[in-house]
Amino acid sequence: MVEDTGMLKVVSEHRLTPKGTKGYSSEGNAIHYEMEAANLAGFRAPIIGGGQGVHFLMAAIWGRGLEQVDLDIYFRRPVFWDDTIAVGVSSDMSAVASLREGKVLTEMKVNNRREL
Repeated sequence: MVEDTGMLKVVSEHRLTPKGTKGYSSEGNAIHYEMEAANLAGFRAPIIGGGQGVHFLMAAIWGRGLEQVDLDIYFRRPVFWDDTIAVGVSSDMSAVASLREGKVLTEMKVNNRREL
């Protein structure tokens, strides 16, 4: 669990857009692509789907010498389709998180890493 975001090195930033989120998720749960559904669910805007958020976290560790990983993923706060997020990685690559204004949105614990 990421208790101190200062332990993470920011490796990327992403400006989310409604168009990009709709392109990623346009069927299923409407809170991911319709303003009215998101508002009825108590959100200020549609939230990105879990797969879209995890994609940003996985991209931060791909190509860094890991062959296999076992992951625990936690969705802490909603990520809105118009957010700007940062992705940070711990120095030992055991933790990856998306961040907004210093707060953890989604975090990934990397277990049982097997290196190439």
